[in-house]
Amino acid sequence: MADDANDYSAVERGMQLADLRWHWGDAYEITWTGEFRAVRRDNGLALQAESADELRTLIRSDYTRRPVPRRSRLTHAAVGSLLVQMRTSHARRPEPGS
Repeated sequence: MADDANDYSAVERGMQLADLRWHWGDAYEITWTGEFRAVRRDNGLALQAESADELRTLIRSDYTRRPVPRRSRLTHAAVGSLLVQMRTSHARRPEPGS
């Protein structure tokens, strides 16, 4: 029975972490270290809380006071497409002195 409760807690915690990461992952690194933890991606300030709801409240308050610049949302496909375009345009350039 205790294992079932531990499994449920781990699954629930994983779902809570996934939700926090979905909403705040561009601005904060969200982890579990025995407590819920968020580290700002711009200056490394860490926030810790005993529950996901408490951490969400801390993040909202921190972000309202000092918004964190968000990372670019370029996908791997977009980056690949840009690289192909760069290579193609480079290949078409005439050699110097031609």
